[in-house]
Amino acid sequence: MRFINLLRRALERSPEPVTEAEVLHDVQQGYTTVFADDDAILLAQIIEHGDGSKTGHCWLASGDMEKLVNKIRPEAEQWARHAGANRVTIEGRKGWVRALKNVGYAEQSVTLVKDLTDG
Repeated sequence: MRFINLLRRALERSPEPVTEAEVLHDVQQGYTTVFADDDAILLAQIIEHGDGSKTGHCWLASGDMEKLVNKIRPEAEQWARHAGANRVTIEGRKGWVRALKNVGYAEQSVTLVKDLTDG
């Protein structure tokens, strides 16, 4: 149950319009991998590029930042290495830039979004 609560919190803050059912489907199908403990959750995928390279992409997280940075992040990095990825990307809010600076991450880009349904 704690897993679901953390997932719901992450989805509430996610800029992506993804539902709980979609995430759970992707996990069941093996498209998304979950890294979690009682206080934190991180969801990741392996993205395969046209040149054959792979990226471990962390795209949804919630919970205790200390555990995310110091426990779960290294597990996700190891998983990505094992899957053949040569890099990891983390999509998230600005707080991640500060939290991960000391473990080798640097801000690469800024994503701007425009909702085209508003006219």
